[in-house]
Amino acid sequence: MLNLTVAESRRALHGSVPESEWESTIEEALKVTGHVFVHFRPAMVKGGWRTALSGDPGFPDVVAIGVDGLQKVAELKTLRGKVTPEQQVWLDRFKLAGALVVVLRPGQHVELAAFVGARIC
Repeated sequence: MLNLTVAESRRALHGSVPESEWESTIEEALKVTGHVFVHFRPAMVKGGWRTALSGDPGFPDVVAIGVDGLQKVAELKTLRGKVTPEQQVWLDRFKLAGALVVVLRPGQHVELAAFVGARIC
């Protein structure tokens, strides 16, 4: 039987990069490539984690606009996380509006570089 610490278990579930570090990497990539963006983060409230909003649930985690005016939307998931039906409605609508839409998972550096329009050397 394999015995893992809590930290090791989280690393195995979320990938080789901790989720908070991955989110910081995404934000930094957006900043250095000149994007304006917003990243919605849930907060702990009575009854669990919630993201305050009015309107329809499932709004994407990151919405950005590049220096070229291209709208970009990212849903952030763990390696095994799934997009909910409510999230898919938003992603589909953003695609219809001409946005670049991606689901980003920890460690997907090539996909992140493509999302922000960075060159990979």
